[in-house]
Amino acid sequence: MMFLLKKRNLIILFFYLFISVQVSASSIIFNKHYKPHSFILYKSRYEKNLILDISSGRINTRGLIKAGLTASGVTDKKSQKIIRNIFYRKFSNLNKSLEKLKLNRYNNARKILELTFKYFLKNYQTERTTLIDAIAHKNFNCVSASILFNIIALKHNYKTRAVLVPGHVYSQIYINNKWIDVETTNKLGFHPYRNRFAKVLDKHRGYIKDKGKGKRHYYITNAKLLSLILYNRGSIELNKNNFSEAARFFLQALKIFPKYPDSVKGFFASMMNWIGDEIKKDNFRKSLMIIEDSISAFGRNDKLIRLMEHAYHESAKKYANLKMFSKSISLLGELISKLPKRKANILKYMESYYYNWADQNLKKGNFRKMTAILDSGLRRWKIKKINSFKIHFITQAAKKIMKTKGLKEGFNFFNENIPKYNESRSARNNRQFLLDKWARTLLNIKKYQKAYIVYKKAINLYPNSKIFKSNLSYSIQNWIKEIINKNGKGLREALKYYKKYNDKMILTEMVNMTIQKAYTLMSRGNYIEAENIAVKILNMDKKHNKKVMKLYRMILFNHGVISFRNGLYEKAIGIYKKALKIFHNDTEIKKNLSVFYANYTITLLQKGKRDYSKKILMEALRFFPGNKKLLSIKKYFEK
Repeated sequence: MMFLLKKRNLIILFFYLFISVQVSASSIIFNKHYKPHSFILYKSRYEKNLILDISSGRINTRGLIKAGLTASGVTDKKSQKIIRNIFYRKFSNLNKSLEKLKLNRYNNARKILELTFKYFLKNYQTERTTLIDAIAHKNFNCVSASILFNIIALKHNYKTRAVLVPGHVYSQIYINNKWIDVETTNKLGFHPYRNRFAKVLDKHRGYIKDKGKGKRHYYITNAKLLSLILYNRGSIELNKNNFSEAARFFLQALKIFPKYPDSVKGFFASMMNWIGDEIKKDNFRKSLMIIEDSISAFGRNDKLIRLMEHAYHESAKKYANLKMFSKSISLLGELISKLPKRKANILKYMESYYYNWADQNLKKGNFRKMTAILDSGLRRWKIKKINSFKIHFITQAAKKIMKTKGLKEGFNFFNENIPKYNESRSARNNRQFLLDKWARTLLNIKKYQKAYIVYKKAINLYPNSKIFKSNLSYSIQNWIKEIINKNGKGLREALKYYKKYNDKMILTEMVNMTIQKAYTLMSRGNYIEAENIAVKILNMDKKHNKKVMKLYRMILFNHGVISFRNGLYEKAIGIYKKALKIFHNDTEIKKNLSVFYANYTITLLQKGKRDYSKKILMEALRFFPGNKKLLSIKKYFEK
């Protein structure tokens, strides 16, 4: 029985998410001119020459023993000589036994098989595939037994060949113009009637039914039979996970028998598993060398392309884990040059490395380098997501700069790296956020003027923003309130800022605050100060005259009434005379003024100041010539 590959080594387990790929011989095309670079095919010149002789058919019976021993692993002349001596000693004994019998050609061939078991073969063992096992240790399987029988038969001038079927090989010997089957794993296997003797042979662990006839049924030369030793040795090494050795043996087998699909399959499996093993060990460059070798041997098939991509990704991931993102990106760039059709998929992995690389520099405070990294990704690879990464990282950097170097510097950093023109929705939202953060911070520390300047800048950029307009109004209110509440020069200072910024909102707020202050003063009885404020407002603001004139009238009106009630008639009359000059047609002022004159005249009469009383009366009548009360007082004087 031929030694077969274990199923686990026909499955590549090193793909993404452990996707298993069954190796199919029919889907693999082997390049017979392939020369390996990732491993040494021949360990000595002697081995190379013999394998090349076998593959070219330049081999005789004597050379077949040498070639068989070389394929079995005996690659130096000294060791070969020792094994050949053992062979010839046993072969000599076999000949002596055969000569005594003097059989015809057919029976002679059958006796050769029996004597081969007597002198050479004893224990059937699946893995004993080499000529050394058979000659020196009497252990064999179908391959070693068939080779040994054919060598002995050739030395007796028989023509031989082998029949290769799935999982098994047996010999054929040419006698009387026909090929006779020889089941070499059993001493009774000469020309067996397959159905009749099958059970007998099976008991001796010899004959395996030929299920491949007509489908995978190869008649092969003795030279190609030697390739099966190499194939089985490759299978043994592959099952031990010695992938480079397995590849070496499978390739040597293919040099001899390039069309044998099981050798192709074994070679492919050993290369695939070897690649996966090197990737697992982080030997990236070695895995690439094996991949390139495999592509030379089998072409750019899908499995190799996926393995190449996986190797690059694993190596890039390794560098990323070491925070060497530049190396990760460089590797994926190299992969794109090799697999341009996979560019879109590779860029998805690359974008994560750009993100992490930028984040690394953000945390270190290397904001300029961070920006340069993202810009290079946009220029070199045009990864769309980097635009959103850039907005995110520059916003975060701007916030850090605001904390450490200043609010203005942080916003300017954002503005320099993300210009206003053609901005995205995300960029607009982040710019507005930074402006608001800048201004709010100033408001919190009561730097209202600076906050006002920032909000004015924000409104210039985004004139339709309701939030900025509302916050601008709030900053002006607090700013003007702070100015107005200062002693002495508050109103004059506020007016100075109005002229500086030429902002009607400042004036409006200034008037409102001043009016409010005037009302407060008036409520406290400080009419003169309230009046002074009203006059100042009138002088500086024509737009709000109606509102201010109403306040001014109220101040004069109430001041006159309070003065009158306190017996300060002259003061009350003086205030109302001033008021009447301003508010000519105000009937209430006129009425109150006439009352002030009448009461003042009577008070003076009561005090005996007749002349002064008459003077005041005459003054009152000039203002109110038809006033009945004043006329009645006049009649009193005329009596």
